[in-house]
Amino acid sequence: MRFIANAFVKWDLIGLGVLRLLTGSAGGADLFVSPDGDDASPGTIAAPFATVQRAAETAQPGDTLFLRGGTYRERVDFSSGEGNSGTPGNEIVVKPYAGEPVTLSAFEVVVPGQNGTGAWSQHAGAIWKIRLPDQWTRIAGDNLVRVNGIVKQEARWPNAMDAFNFDYRQMASSDSATFDEDSAGPQLPYSAGNDFYTATYTDNDFPVVPEGTWAGACIDLAPGGGGRALTGIVTNNHGAAIEFRYRVETNTDLGAGQPFYLWNNLAALDGPDEAFLDVEGVSGPVNTLYLW
Repeated sequence: MRFIANAFVKWDLIGLGVLRLLTGSAGGADLFVSPDGDDASPGTIAAPFATVQRAAETAQPGDTLFLRGGTYRERVDFSSGEGNSGTPGNEIVVKPYAGEPVTLSAFEVVVPGQNGTGAWSQHAGAIWKIRLPDQWTRIAGDNLVRVNGIVKQEARWPNAMDAFNFDYRQMASSDSATFDEDSAGPQLPYSAGNDFYTATYTDNDFPVVPEGTWAGACIDLAPGGGGRALTGIVTNNHGAAIEFRYRVETNTDLGAGQPFYLWNNLAALDGPDEAFLDVEGVSGPVNTLYLW
């Protein structure tokens, strides 16, 4: 889950995925949220909302959102059309009700057999998998997996040294590159416009795998001197070649010696303490979590 807030929503993010609520006040209406509430309710103390997001969509400048005690596992957006925003001097204040302990967490708890979650099963060798509920909001590359308090490393090639350390020096480097200037077109579901182009990187260190193994994966690349990071979609692989489509931007010419890495594919899950959440069904059923 991502927290998206602007300068006129009073709250403070601390730690990883946990929100500390401020104790200030504002002069507008009071809205109430409770874990046992209902988003179809009017948001009063007697009939509270169930989610902070529903309150965010209802709130107007100067309102106060009171959260009853408990844990809220959701994505909250105050900055887009999904939620309203405060104004200078009329901020939207989010605070616990009467000092009740409140946690807004970025993590869902995976409990096999509950709330639409499947059962753990062995996929192959040391890799285990479980199907997650479809109603959990996820975006490829925007997820974090934690097991017994330990953050798992996102599966990618080449591997990173740890879950939070992956700079250019730990990426692959292209030996050569090609670019098809006549290949402009859409790349659904990411773009319906004619702004994606086909390109190829070759890397003699690329692992030998069957052709097409990496199709559907994402490639993060830094062309044009490495000062701009882009994400493309792998369409095929064969030998040392990786074919992909990406959105061309200014000063992003492809060439040799450019850093890149691959992710969002089960082929990248190749070692202990790695995880792959297949949000898009690239390597199997959608919303399947794979752990090594």
